Amino acid sequence: MINRNLANITINDLAGAETRNMDKPIVPPGIHVAKVLGFVEEENYNYVSLEINGVKQNFFYNYFIKDTDKFDADVLQWIISLATIPVKENTPLISITNSAIGSSYKVEVYNYTPKTGKNAGKPQHGIRFSTKPELVVVEVQTEEFVLPY
Repeated sequence: MINRNLANITINDLAGAETRNMDKPIVPPGIHVAKVLGFVEEENYNYVSLEINGVKQNFFYNYFIKDTDKFDADVLQWIISLATIPVKENTPLISITNSAIGSSYKVEVYNYTPKTGKNAGKPQHGIRFSTKPELVVVEVQTEEFVLPY
């Protein structure tokens, strides 16, 4: 590969450039095995990044029921169900989410088409938070071999 950088890439190089197709297909509805990659909390939105079928997908959620200051019990129970550590009444959710990173769960996905916003009219996917995630455990069986040497 040719060593290219800002000093030797010119406007003329645009003529032979290609674009990456960044449109990920939406996840079809149903139960999927999803590996938890991480959680993002911003001022105006939150999402969990999951790997489904080898593709990173972001699923947005809100701690509160729309237009209220009441916690959404489905979202909180869903997050609590991710726990891979012992939890008590005062366990912060950050401890639970950190324990879940790298683990895989069966999660339910649904599809919808928003009527407003930047994705209006485009099919989208979401997590059905009313269906608790189920930890996927892989059992490894080992065998002992006696080598002839």
